[in-house]
Amino acid sequence: AGRAPSSERAASAAKAARAVAKKEIPEWLKTRTPDTKTAAESEVYRCLALEFLLDAARQLPKDEVNAEAVARALEAAIFDLSQLKHEVYAVTNKETAADRAKEAYWEKVHDISASITGKQGQGSLYRDMLDGVYSSPKDVVKLDWKGLKPSLEDLAA
Repeated sequence: AGRAPSSERAASAAKAARAVAKKEIPEWLKTRTPDTKTAAESEVYRCLALEFLLDAARQLPKDEVNAEAVARALEAAIFDLSQLKHEVYAVTNKETAADRAKEAYWEKVHDISASITGKQGQGSLYRDMLDGVYSSPKDVVKLDWKGLKPSLEDLAA
């Protein structure tokens, strides 16, 4: 008497192991950098993208992260990636480079927003961000669709 069933002990041990393995929440999830505000608001399409990302970031716990900091950091990283793609596309066709880069930008905004929320309200990306798996927003943005889809479907363990 007094001892928890073995399944409860196993669940408790697993929870304790996750707590020990959990990293510190990265600073970029908590603190907004001063230079990101005006950059994202300089173009209409970036303002709209910021709203998408802010809606997704509001799913994260308010007591642990700053949704605006998350959204702005992700938007800036996505924009930087799209600018790199613009340079690559311009090598082959300067006329379509800007359109292709903007298309890549929007795909990434949608993919990351959807992957944070997942179909059930919390994708594995949500949990991984809180667990400190991504030390910078660029680490999140580097994920391709193959890396983000499990979070959307919540297929990751």
